[in-house]
Formats: sequence, structure tokens, C-alpha cells
Amino acid sequence: HCRSNGVFISSKERYVGGICGSGSVTNSLVINCTVNSEEYVGGICGSGSVTNSLLMNSTVNGEEYVGGIVGFVDAEKIINCSVMECSINGKLDVGGIIGYLRDGVGETCSLSDSTINGGDSIGGIVGYLTDGGIYDCYVFNCTVSGGDSVGGIVGYAYSKYFLKGVYRCLVALGSVSGVSSIGGIAGVYTGNIDIHNCISLTNSVSSQDSDSSYRIANESGEYRLKNNYAWSSMTDASGEVFTTSIGLTEINGASISASKFWNNPTFFEDTLGWDFENVWKMNADYEKYGLPILQSQAIFVQYDASDLIRSIPTHVI
Repeated sequence: HCRSNGVFISSKERYVGGICGSGSVTNSLVINCTVNSEEYVGGICGSGSVTNSLLMNSTVNGEEYVGGIVGFVDAEKIINCSVMECSINGKLDVGGIIGYLRDGVGETCSLSDSTINGGDSIGGIVGYLTDGGIYDCYVFNCTVSGGDSVGGIVGYAYSKYFLKGVYRCLVALGSVSGVSSIGGIAGVYTGNIDIHNCISLTNSVSSQDSDSSYRIANESGEYRLKNNYAWSSMTDASGEVFTTSIGLTEINGASISASKFWNNPTFFEDTLGWDFENVWKMNADYEKYGLPILQSQAIFVQYDASDLIRSIPTHVI
């Protein structure tokens, strides 16, 4: 049970965090802080496991393995953590929650009203995922940008094992952009990585290279996409909506209009198979935010996303 408020931490050493360099952290808060290092740097912990923790109104800067919660995770779990109103910056393997996740789990975590910026392998939740899993996470109203392999949930994902990947995740509003392999859910997925039951509702997914942006993900391995949806009004770098490779198992997902998902728990529970008994719930103020939130983090949600409906021309709803 730790708290850091208004602290500036700067070091050239490895393993630097707002609470600890390396270890196990639970029930912690870091607010109004700046954490600077080169490698293995996180807003809460440089490397290790973290549960039930929040980073808010803070900045994390590094070179490699940079995360809002933890920089590097090896066979550990990051559960029920949130990053709000933060700036996370680095050159390689940068994530809003976890920079690099190897053979571990990121579960019930959220990123909101934040910017994630870097070079390659940049993700809203995880920068680089290998042989691990991301479950029941969401990214809301964030700017995720970088070079190659940039994704709303994960930048680059690989697994040599089966039953690993991204499951039941949401990206809403904000934007995802970069040079090449830019995806609403994943920049690149390869090997045996699954992307199942996810929905991408970001405003835009754009790449500098032509034909290198995707509403869901850039498939560069076995075809392991299943039951994924994307907002029909999402645009690419030229401001055009996506019209090819549309479908539940396609790189641009199945198209869905706002009226079908806004304040509609039945869609998320029945169509996407999300657990509304133990994990998800609809926001109480559904007029401002008519999308699911995590039950364990309901206290953190104060969004007004009503423009998501109001800004859509009536002919596409």
C-alpha cells in the first residue's frame, strides 16, 4: 500500500519506477509524478507484478521497455491497473500499461485520456507481447502513435504457443497512427497469436505507408482472427472509411454502426461473449458514456463520450 505524489525521479540505471525498481506491488497510487530512465521503466514499477494500482496525471519517459504501470514483465501478472491523463514516451516497446510482456498476463486494465508515443512496437495496453495474454482491457480517448507496429491494444504480438493473444478488448475514440503496420487492436500479430471478441471504435487508424493501416490488425502469421468488430465510420490517413477485408475473421473486422453498440449490453454480452456478471458493466451515466466499463474500476470512469453519437451523420447510424 504505497503512494507517490508530486515526485520527480530521474536515473540512468535500469529498473526504475514510481514506487519500486523491481518487485511486487499492490494497492498503490502514483499521481502528479515524472519518472525518467533509459530501460525497464514504469510509472509504478520498472519490472515485476502489479495489481490494483493507478497512475494518474503523470509522465513516464524512457528508451526501451517503457510502461505506464510497469516496463518489463516476465512470467508475471498485471491485474486491475489503470493509467489516466498521462504521457508515456519511449523509443522501443512502449505501452500504456506494460512496455514488454513475456509469458505473462495483462488483465482488467485500462488506459484513458492519455498519449502513448514512441518508435516501434507501441501499444495502448502493451508495446510488445510474446507468449502472453491480454484479457478484458480497454483504451479510451487516447492518442497512440509511433513508427512501425503500432496498435490500440498491442503494438507487436507473437506466440509460439496456442491459446495466447488478445481477448475481449475495447478501443474507443482517440487515434492510432504511425509509419507502417498500424492497427486498431494490434499493429502486427504473428505466430499463434489469437485476437478474439474484440471491438475497435477509435476515430482513425492511419499509416504513412499506403495500405498499411487496419481496423483490427496486420496479419503476418497464421490466420487467427475471430469475431472482431470495428466502427463503420472509422477512417484511414486519407480520411476515407475502410471498405475491403471486412468480416468477423478479417483484418478490418466486421462493420458495426454506433446505434448497435452504444448503450447496448446485449451486443457485448451475447455477440462478443463478455462477462457482465463478474468483469464488465455498463456505465451508470449511459447518456455520456454508453460503453462497457470494468466493474473493478467503475470509480475511475468519468467520461463524456456523447459526441460519439452526436457527431455521426444520421445516415450511418
